[in-house]
Amino acid sequence: MLWQDASSNKTLPIIGNSAPLGTKKYSVTVANQYGCKGADTISVTIEKNTALQSLTAQGWKIYPIPTNTFINIENPDNSAFDWQLLDNLGRSISKGFSNNFQSVDIGNLPNGSYFIQINYKNTSEIIKIIKD
Repeated sequence: MLWQDASSNKTLPIIGNSAPLGTKKYSVTVANQYGCKGADTISVTIEKNTALQSLTAQGWKIYPIPTNTFINIENPDNSAFDWQLLDNLGRSISKGFSNNFQSVDIGNLPNGSYFIQINYKNTSEIIKIIKD
């Protein structure tokens, strides 16, 4: 059995995070001890898995950090998401729902560290916020 790279391994490993995105064809040729040969080809498509990417890598904007008045959340694809402002101990301070832009008022809170939890589709991410 020979793969297109001339190796004779029983498997051809494809590392998704180092392989280029797109469709690539892989072929193998097999032969038995009598010289009979067969070949086959398979197409493998490698796509970007946005579910595993951080929201900011997907184009979300959470700003300004640090701030003393508002935290703005911008969703680039105008899809529904919910958010929750948490204190340093993980207790909910406020929460809401939006479609593409949300401004969260933190002006009345004491200076310190807070967290914004964003739930979007099947993803949940927590971003540290600093109020100064």
